[in-house]
Amino acid sequence: MKEEVHVRCKRVAREEAYDCESYQQRDGADEPQVTATGCGCKIGDAVGWFGVWSPEKARGTRVAEGKLVMRNGQPTGNTFRIGGSTAQMAASETTMQSRIPVQDQELPKAAGENLRIVNERLTFLHSSNSSGKVGVKALRLTCRRLCDLGSTLLIRVVDIDFSHPEASLRRLEDISHHPTISKGVRAVNVKLRFYSMAFENPAFFLFYYARCAEWQEDAVLEWQKMDQQTNPAADRRAEVSKTLNRIDPLHTLRDARQATHMAPDVIRILDIHGEYVARRQAQVAVLQSKDFYQAVGAAMARMPQARTLMFQDAVGETHMRLEERYPVTRTSEDSIWERIRNFMLVPVDTNSVGMGHELEMPDYQCVLSLLKAVRVAGPSPMRYNLIFDLVSTMAASQPVFSAEMEGLKALSFRTMGWVNIPGPRPRGTIHGFLAACLATSNPEAVLIDPGGFGGMRLSLQKAFNQNQGPLSLKTISLRHLVLEKDDLVAFLQRLPTPMSEIRIFNITVGGGHWAEILDALREKMPRFARLVSPEGEGICVRCNPQNWRAVNKRAQGKHKFGFMLPMPTRAESYVMGLESLNPLLTCRESSDDHDGHGDGEWGYDATWSKGYGLCG
Repeated sequence: MKEEVHVRCKRVAREEAYDCESYQQRDGADEPQVTATGCGCKIGDAVGWFGVWSPEKARGTRVAEGKLVMRNGQPTGNTFRIGGSTAQMAASETTMQSRIPVQDQELPKAAGENLRIVNERLTFLHSSNSSGKVGVKALRLTCRRLCDLGSTLLIRVVDIDFSHPEASLRRLEDISHHPTISKGVRAVNVKLRFYSMAFENPAFFLFYYARCAEWQEDAVLEWQKMDQQTNPAADRRAEVSKTLNRIDPLHTLRDARQATHMAPDVIRILDIHGEYVARRQAQVAVLQSKDFYQAVGAAMARMPQARTLMFQDAVGETHMRLEERYPVTRTSEDSIWERIRNFMLVPVDTNSVGMGHELEMPDYQCVLSLLKAVRVAGPSPMRYNLIFDLVSTMAASQPVFSAEMEGLKALSFRTMGWVNIPGPRPRGTIHGFLAACLATSNPEAVLIDPGGFGGMRLSLQKAFNQNQGPLSLKTISLRHLVLEKDDLVAFLQRLPTPMSEIRIFNITVGGGHWAEILDALREKMPRFARLVSPEGEGICVRCNPQNWRAVNKRAQGKHKFGFMLPMPTRAESYVMGLESLNPLLTCRESSDDHDGHGDGEWGYDATWSKGYGLCG
C-alpha cells in the first residue's frame, strides 16, 4: 500500500516564514521523493532557493533559482539559473543523503554576495561527529559547485593598471557593459605604476638595476646561507647580478658598437632599454589624454554598486626576489636574459623614490584628473581608499584636490609602511594632505594608518580642521599613530553621539593617561569598540603592569563558523557601556587584594603573558 504524505513546512528566519516545498513518502523507499520549486522570493538577480532536505523536515535556504527532482531516492540533477545564464549541475547521491546535520545552517541572503560569502563561511565550518562531517562535506561540495557556476559573475574589484592603461580600460568597459557582471562590482582599484623618465638614460638604467640585483643577492638571511650551495633560485639570482655587473655602464653603453667582447650583452641591454622607453612614452600619451579619464568615469557610472575608488602606490615590486617573481627553470643564456628583461621592465617603486635614488616624484596629476572625471560622471556617494607613500605633489595643490573631494562619504588613508626609511620622505605633508581631503567634505567613516614602525606623529585637530566644528563621523579607525592626549580628547569631543564603531590600534599617547581617554571614548557610546596595543608615557594611573595586562586580557568567546570569536576586554567593555567603573581606576584595589597573582575579581589571570597588550 502506498502511503502519500504531504508536508508543508515553514522556516522562520529573521522573523519571516516561508513555504518552501512538499514531498511524498513511498513504500520501500529509503529516501522520500522530493519535488522542489522556488518559493518566489527575490534576492537581487537570483530568484528561488537552494535547499537541504531530510525525511522529517523540508527546509530551504535560497541562494539561486533551482529545481531539484528525486525519483526513488535518487537525484536526477539540478538546474540553476543565475543572472540569466543556465547551467546543469549533477547532484551527487552523497549530497542528498547527508542532510540532517546541516539543515539548520543559516546562509546569508544579501543581494549579489550570497555565493561568495556562503563559500567563505563553509570553508571554516566543522563538526565533531561522523554524520556531521559527512553533512558538512556535502554542503561544501554543493556550494562549491554553485560558486564555480557564478564565479565569473562575482567580480568585486576591477583593477586599472597604469603600466597597461589601454588593456585595463578595455576590460573595465567590457565589464561595465555586461548586464549582470556590472551589478556585482563594488570598487575600482587604480594601481599607480609609473615608468620613470630618469631611465631614459641607458647608463643610469643599467646602473640602477645592477645595484637592485646586487642588493637582492646580498639580502639573504643568515639562516639561508647554508642552503646557497643547493638552492637553484639563489644561483639564478647570483647569475643575474653577475651578468648585469660585468657590463660597464659608463663606457660600454656609450660605445656599444665598438666593444667587440661586450657587444652581445650590450645590444641586449639596449634592446631592453628601448622597450622600456617605448612603454613609458605610450603610458604618458594615454595618461595625458582626457578620453582615458572620461571613459573610466563613464564606466563607473554604468556600474550601480561601484561607489568605491581606490588608489594604490606601487611599492616593493622592483625589489621582489627575481626567482619568486619570474620562476624560470631553464639555465641557458636566453633564460637568464629573459629574467633580466622581466626584472628591468617593472615600473619603478615609489619606495625607491623616497630613498634618494635620483628618481623623479610620480606625477599625481592623473589622480586629480580621474577624481574630476568620476565626479562629473555622477556616481555618488563615493568612498575613497588611498594607499600613498608620496603625497607632496598633491598636497601642493590643496584647493584643486579639495574641490574633487566634495561630497566624500568615506575615506581610508594608508601607507605601505616605509615612512621611517631615511630620505626625502614628505612627512610634514600628511597634515596638509588629510586637511585637503576633508576640507570640503564631512565623511561618515575614516581610517588613518600611516604604517611604519613606531608610528607617525599626527594632530587630529589639524587634520580634521579644528575650525570646522562638529563632525559627522560614525566610524573611526586610527592605527600606528603618535598622538597627544589633549589633542585626542578634543577630537573625540567633536564626534557625534552615539558612534557606530571606534577602532584604535597601536596608538602611542603622550601627555596624559589612558584612563582619561577611556572616559572620553565612553562618552561617545559606541556600539563596537576595539583597542589594541596601547602605548604611552602613562599607561595607567594606579595599577602595576601585571594588573594592566590582566585588565586588558581578551577571553575566548563562542565558536562560530570555525572561528573562536573573541570577547571584549574590560577596557572595551567599559567603553561600550558594559561596565560601570573605569577598570584603569579600579585595578589598584584588585592589586592590593590579590597581590598581582592569580585570578582577580573579573576572572582574568593577572600573570598573563607579557607583550600582547589589548589584543589578547
